[in-house]
Amino acid sequence: MAWLNQGEKEEIATLYRQGFSTHKIALILGKGVTTIKRAVQKQCLPKNDYVYRELDIKIAELYTEGMSMPVICKTLELNIKRVLNGIKRSGIAIRSISQQFAIYNPSIGRKHTTETKINLSKIVHERYKDRIVAESYREKRGKRLHPKNGLTENAWHRILLKEADFTCQISGLRGVKLNVHHLDSVKDSPDKAWELNNLIVISQELHKEFHYGFMGNPRKPCTSDDWKAFLAQRK
Repeated sequence: MAWLNQGEKEEIATLYRQGFSTHKIALILGKGVTTIKRAVQKQCLPKNDYVYRELDIKIAELYTEGMSMPVICKTLELNIKRVLNGIKRSGIAIRSISQQFAIYNPSIGRKHTTETKINLSKIVHERYKDRIVAESYREKRGKRLHPKNGLTENAWHRILLKEADFTCQISGLRGVKLNVHHLDSVKDSPDKAWELNNLIVISQELHKEFHYGFMGNPRKPCTSDDWKAFLAQRK
């Protein structure tokens, strides 16, 4: 016990008699838990049963209310072993994972009638109706139709890929992932979105190199002049 002076030993004894656990004393004094326990044993201090009983009661109350063991650990600042021992000493049966989930969601692990399922669906929809995410720009684009043939953008692009024989029109590579690139951005030039002279089939790697590398941002609008400058730079 050479690492503790007499004053520290007396302070440990005082705190322990006041009801503080060895873990709390270790936090207060900035010492190791093992050091505090040895100091308590060396001074022959009686076991602080009151602290253990009070803590066990608190753990049992929280566990009975449905709180999980990891949450109890965070709430009471204890390790999982201490919480588990407190539950066992209180004579409470340990819940399984499915039982723990059932506390928060009564529908888990149970069979319901069709009517009950409909009612549960209504409850969930009512709960999350305000959290519905607004339609994205990409989703809006996917719903637009070709002014002449009525095809969606994806369907129109598939036709272009087939006409290009699934080959990158710049590198001539086949068997690679392909994208249809708009020379003038759809966002800034929506009137050119369907024009054949504004569309080019290129490899996905080349597409990313242009938007991420040359333009610096995939959301940044581009023009046919940007594309020409990109190709000139690659030569």
